[in-house]
Amino acid sequence: MFLMGSSRHRMTPDGSLIIRNMEQKDAGVYGCLASNLAGTDTQTSVLTYIESPVVIVVLSEILIGLGETTILACSASGIPQPEIRWFKGKVC
Repeated sequence: MFLMGSSRHRMTPDGSLIIRNMEQKDAGVYGCLASNLAGTDTQTSVLTYIESPVVIVVLSEILIGLGETTILACSASGIPQPEIRWFKGKVC
């Protein structure tokens, strides 16, 4: 699929491809094709989409009595899926 004419894809005079407003659906393999009277050559690049992690903590302050059990819930979203680690005191 040639990308010419798209409102988000533009080719510069030197042949570079500019993708504006990157979306997850833009990830994939892109190919560059060059040709003249002597022949044709191609190269490919893999474009990977990533998102910064967003941490979701349900409760930020919990009171618990001596000998009781609690669960500290934490989840995070991001691409690729972030690793979650817990710290006591200052976060590294």
